[in-house]
Amino acid sequence: MSVTLGLIWIAGHLLTEFGANHAQSYGVSLLILSSLWTSSYILIEMGLMVRIWQRRSLQLPGLSDLSRKLP
Repeated sequence: MSVTLGLIWIAGHLLTEFGANHAQSYGVSLLILSSLWTSSYILIEMGLMVRIWQRRSLQLPGLSDLSRKLP
């Protein structure tokens, strides 16, 4: 699941960075979106680490099912 989450994050980050570099009118908005995307990724990862520490289930809605379906 961590690999899937990392791949989703890198895809979103690359798309927003690419858009910010090539968009003149709304480049700053995309950079803000990129920072929010990264911040949410870090918060999710920290939450998963806390759940591991508490020995709780690591189920995330939607992401857990997607992780099981990928090879």
